[in-house]
Amino acid sequence: QDFVKKLEYASRITKDEKIDKLYRRWAQKNISDLIDKLRDEGSKVAREKSLKEDFDKVIFRLMELTRLGKRSEVFYGIYRIFVARNKEIPKVLCEPFKPIYSDEIFKVMIFSFLSGIMEKGGEKYEGGKEDRTESGGEGESG
Repeated sequence: QDFVKKLEYASRITKDEKIDKLYRRWAQKNISDLIDKLRDEGSKVAREKSLKEDFDKVIFRLMELTRLGKRSEVFYGIYRIFVARNKEIPKVLCEPFKPIYSDEIFKVMIFSFLSGIMEKGGEKYEGGKEDRTESGGEGESG
């Protein structure tokens, strides 16, 4: 991980194509670990009641924005929740927004984070009422 950070720094400073290519290759190799870390971070959020409640209200919107590849809007939505609760945004959560990752990798990473929030202990996600406008809630009781 430190090696990749140093490569990123060298790539930005030197603007050398070879270093940038090497950096991108190493960064791609770390994606699997990042996906696991992002899911774990989502699980941590799910355990903090106030954050979980805030994410429940907008999670389907964040999923849709992610699907559309709207990185800045997804970042704003997530950042806003953390700021509103006076919490620091986890560093690992900033990683998917770096431009070195393709849109598809970005989506997988954000969906991993959100899935950590949505599932807790194998329970099915119920979500907030605010985001259920698309389904109309038909066929559901309670």
